[in-house]
Amino acid sequence: MITVLLIDNFDSFTHNLAHLIAAQGVKVLVEANNSESILTLIERKRVDALVISPGPGNPDRDPNGVCQLLGSYWGRIPVLGVCLGMQIIAHNFGAKIRRLPEPCHGIQTPIYHNNSGIFARIPQAIMVAQYHSLCVDPASLPPQLEITAKDCNGITMAIAHPGLSLFGLQFHPESFLSEYGSEMLRNFLSTLPNKSK
Repeated sequence: MITVLLIDNFDSFTHNLAHLIAAQGVKVLVEANNSESILTLIERKRVDALVISPGPGNPDRDPNGVCQLLGSYWGRIPVLGVCLGMQIIAHNFGAKIRRLPEPCHGIQTPIYHNNSGIFARIPQAIMVAQYHSLCVDPASLPPQLEITAKDCNGITMAIAHPGLSLFGLQFHPESFLSEYGSEMLRNFLSTLPNKSK
């Protein structure tokens, strides 16, 4: 069975995200972002994919969290970052995280995507839920990462690494305000090496 490790950045949405992942027929392990078990599970290949949860705070102000140590694992294990999780990925690659003019908390907006990867077979202008006050500065995004979705205001809503199974979603696919969340999770899991569920 596929096992997904969900890193909990102490966010109330984490278990909603865990339920959405588990609904795809996989096993989900949830570990706090300061758990010493995370690196052990990855090193010993006890998990097949990694999901970094939403959470409060800024990715460059998390000295105790293991998420800052994940850069050495890009390419070794498929990774999906959600909200803060996407910002952590971008920050690990050297991108800057900036504050929005106004927070987007519980705002539903349409997004426009590249029709591939996470967004394969998903319609344009789907509605998604935004719960964030920070965003990735697109001008600072390194060439290894590409923007794969934006909202109607041009805010970066998704990123991916073209050569790796590495994806980030700024919005919350697990929210009831987001459409096609299950399909996005299935698309992510489809990037994993063939393994019987």
